[in-house]
Amino acid sequence: MPGISDKEMMTRHCLPEPENPFERAEDAEQLERVRAEMERAGVDVLFVSAPEGLYYVSGFITDWYQAQSPIIWPPTSGIAIHRDSGRTIHFETEAEETLVRFTSVSDDLRVPRDPAAEMTDFIAAELDAECSL
Repeated sequence: MPGISDKEMMTRHCLPEPENPFERAEDAEQLERVRAEMERAGVDVLFVSAPEGLYYVSGFITDWYQAQSPIIWPPTSGIAIHRDSGRTIHFETEAEETLVRFTSVSDDLRVPRDPAAEMTDFIAAELDAECSL
């Protein structure tokens, strides 16, 4: 099928079960530990981009992490955690959108639909809009 990735084709036609390693309760406990540490350190919003951090807070597993890229490719995929509300926002590229839906507990996934969009600007605008609510 033209226009969709191999990952998307597999999830549409093979209908795999989601592969999140954590139960929702365990995920909530892990997120609470992160929020408690944020409180202790005086951090309002934390942006997690390291592979082990993404896995810890959401169970997300991918085949390639931007954090392991050359320095000219900033690791802009990640999860923003708001300390006070406990809300998380998963920011990802369109190429990894399917994997987020099948390997994480992330409920709020944001993907820039403009292929020319600068991911850092997109994330900043989305977080700014959240803070304005």
